Amino acid sequence: MRLGFFRLAIAPFLICQLLLPATAEEANADSILADVRGMSLMKEAKYKEAIAAFDEAIQADASNWTAYVHRSKAYVKEGKYEEALSSADRAIKLQPKKATCYVSRAQALMKMSQTSNALAELNKAIMFDPQSGEAYYWRAKVWAQLGNLDRSLKDRASAAHYGYVPAPGD
Repeated sequence: MRLGFFRLAIAPFLICQLLLPATAEEANADSILADVRGMSLMKEAKYKEAIAAFDEAIQADASNWTAYVHRSKAYVKEGKYEEALSSADRAIKLQPKKATCYVSRAQALMKMSQTSNALAELNKAIMFDPQSGEAYYWRAKVWAQLGNLDRSLKDRASAAHYGYVPAPGD
C-alpha cells in the first residue's frame, strides 16, 4: 500500500521529466522546430494555429526573439493589435538592434492607424539595417498612407533593390 502511494506521489514529477527537454540544446531545437511549424502555418493562413506554435516556441526558449516577431505578425493577421505590439516589444527587448523587430511593431501600429508612430519604428529599423528591404517596403506603405507618393516610390524601389518580396496579402 505504501509503495502505491509513493508511485502516485512521484507520478507528476516523472511526467514532467518526460515532457521537459533534458538540455538547453533540446529546448532550443524544440523552439526552432515550433517556430518553423508556425511559419508554415502562416503560409497556409492558419493564424490561430501559428500563434499556438509560436507560443510553444517561446515556452521552449523564451530568448527566441524570432518567435516573438513571427507571433507579432500572426497577431496582426488575426486583428489582435495590442497583442502584436506586446510581442514585438518583447522581441525588441531581446534584440534591440534587429530591424525586423521594429518592422513587426510598425505593422501593428499601421493597423491601429498610428501611421506617424509606425513611420518612426520603420526609420529605426532602417537605421539599424540600412539594407532591410522589408523595412523599406513597409515604410513605402506608410508614405503612401500619408500621401507622399514620391517617398513611397523611392522606398518601394529600395525594397526591390534589396531583394524584398512581400508575402501574399501584404
